[in-house]
Amino acid sequence: MNDGDTHNGPIEMTEAKSPLIVESYELVPDSGGPGKFRGGVGAQRVVSPRVPLNLTTHMDRTRCAPWGLEGGLAGYPNKVSLEIDGC
Repeated sequence: MNDGDTHNGPIEMTEAKSPLIVESYELVPDSGGPGKFRGGVGAQRVVSPRVPLNLTTHMDRTRCAPWGLEGGLAGYPNKVSLEIDGC
């Protein structure tokens, strides 16, 4: 779906290159850690497959959230959620 944390392609390209429908793609408010010197906010994508598929994900910072500096608080950790048949 993407090429690491530096790729932010158009939804139309994701849908054209893969069997996914992008239901939503939005910034997560306050995810960069509150404080005077805030980090960058995270993004949330909700996708639905058009065909049966296998899912593989590689990421870090799922248990150890990005720490804050100069009095700023920690940001949100990375997370993947999988919903199968509405569960």
